[in-house]
Amino acid sequence: MVEVSETLNVSASDFFDTIIESVVYDACQATGKNIRKSHLKKGFSYSKKIKNSFGKKENSRVVIQEFEAPSIYKVKFEGSTGYDIMTYKIESLEDEKITVRYSEDFISEFTVEGKSSKMMEKLNNKRAQRRAKKLLKNIEAYIQNKQNTEDIQENEYSNG
Repeated sequence: MVEVSETLNVSASDFFDTIIESVVYDACQATGKNIRKSHLKKGFSYSKKIKNSFGKKENSRVVIQEFEAPSIYKVKFEGSTGYDIMTYKIESLEDEKITVRYSEDFISEFTVEGKSSKMMEKLNNKRAQRRAKKLLKNIEAYIQNKQNTEDIQENEYSNG
């Protein structure tokens, strides 16, 4: 299990909306259907191709398990080798400051015992923690850049 907690300088609603925009885009790409934000709720699911841990693409089912704007988004990716559960818990601290608790848990259909598997698990968890922190910081930067672009366009429009 991987758990990361980060304080970000964005609002809870902006962070949640960004996640949901990404989910809508992903669902549209995977299904070829016109998915809207209003379709997303607990129990919503779709199928897509995802690379498994061996690098091979396989069909996977994506199921939203929890959906409470703007505080929690939990999704399960079900594949042939097991399933992965990702959770974003968002807590507002101030107007433009939040704490995001991100967790990811992979449950494998295959179990490997021994010291080498425990070492690989620790190594993979460290890698996943770094990737998760980078992901959260990239979402923060995306939101801030988007806001800056909107501010510039608004200023140009009102001055133009």
